[in-house]
Amino acid sequence: MTARDAGGGSSRRFVVAGTSTYADTSWPQLNGVAESIDIVADALGRLGLRPDGGKGAPGGRVLNAKIGALLRRIEHAARSADVVALYFTGHGHSASRIGYRLVLTNSTRKDLANTALAPRDLLDKLVRVDEYGDPVDKQPQILCVIDACYGGHGALEALRSSLQGVGLDTVWFLASAAPDDEALDGRFAEAFAKALAGVLDRPRAGPSQEYIEPVELRNAINNILDAGGVQQRAHLWPATAGADQTPPFIPNSQYQPPNDPTAVDDSRRRLRTRHAAESIWSWTAESNEGVRMRMIVDELVPPATPSRSLVSALAWAKGDGLPWGAVWVPVAKAIARTVGIEESTVSAITDEAVRRLLRDARELIVEGIGPGDLSVFRLTHPSMSALIRDDAPARFTHSRSAASDVESAIAHALIATVGEDNNQIDWPNAHPYVMKYLLTHVELASDASTLTRELRDGGFPGPFPGVV
Repeated sequence: MTARDAGGGSSRRFVVAGTSTYADTSWPQLNGVAESIDIVADALGRLGLRPDGGKGAPGGRVLNAKIGALLRRIEHAARSADVVALYFTGHGHSASRIGYRLVLTNSTRKDLANTALAPRDLLDKLVRVDEYGDPVDKQPQILCVIDACYGGHGALEALRSSLQGVGLDTVWFLASAAPDDEALDGRFAEAFAKALAGVLDRPRAGPSQEYIEPVELRNAINNILDAGGVQQRAHLWPATAGADQTPPFIPNSQYQPPNDPTAVDDSRRRLRTRHAAESIWSWTAESNEGVRMRMIVDELVPPATPSRSLVSALAWAKGDGLPWGAVWVPVAKAIARTVGIEESTVSAITDEAVRRLLRDARELIVEGIGPGDLSVFRLTHPSMSALIRDDAPARFTHSRSAASDVESAIAHALIATVGEDNNQIDWPNAHPYVMKYLLTHVELASDASTLTRELRDGGFPGPFPGVV
């Protein structure tokens, strides 16, 4: 079952929970919890998720519940919907003997094992089982968000360890752990809502992509936290299976279904544009002149402009094309610097520049679907890509960059798009294009051997064919 199978036309529910008051007074009261769950509930509603309400959970909200009541509500949501988002905020605690626990209103330090919630117990309630207790084939796609402050060191590592080896392979975890004095004010909830609004309102994807990858949300949250000087980070752990498919949590607001009349008209227009381009290229190839096409390209995307650099990135892409997301802009900047573009122009290569390019020079670009069911972009004809790739040394005569130097710049840029988690390169959350084509760029790079050693040392899963 793919993420798309679970998402399309399915029921979508959410449960938001938190603990603000504690019988054990060694844990301070959290006055902002109720507001945090309201903020997150409103944000999740924008994803087309409905509250999984009922007794004890008005509007899908569960406040100051004991273990049994909380688990029953979570279990109900997992049984009744195909796409589920869960959010919990409150204290977390890490103890060497029992590992990580989410502290509830009746939890006590003397009996954490029985009064606090282990993440593994949470996952057990998310599994759909048959009458014999065996997991059924169709499981819900679940986004579980844990927004917990912690006592003691190593809480985040303990949480990660508690989730390893769990059998459910359709759960994505977005976790934030911070010292008590950093997490009391609900800043993560505010950053979550603001980041989600940005991802929904300004998606970095084309209309053929149905869902936005969760790493876009994580990155946006961390950017907001960093900008506010908050010592808190969001960490994303993908599902153990099917992570190469984009889960159906965050709909792309620009998505146009294949049976949408607008999308059909647009695809026909693009097809006509491509046929026209192919006719022009056929004529120029036969006449051994590329002057006409060069004039067209220069008119739509003038040399030494942000648009031209973005188009150049498409010309150097592998496979079906280059994705937007966290990839297109960094790659375009890397190429621009390599061929000697002025830094003032490089700094203008932004997501807004991508939007302008897709609006003003659509005759040059075709959109398709690439790895992870994510939209990718390519130029309308391979010969156009060849012209632009060969064009750089001629136009920027002060740069002696060869193709291998450009490939090296692209490889380094792709690696830089992958963040770190627990002081290790976060390959599980790398963009699917990076995982599929990084080594292709590396093989063609001027420093292929050095890059390969660095990737091996950095835990890249490989394999590494053809690179010494």
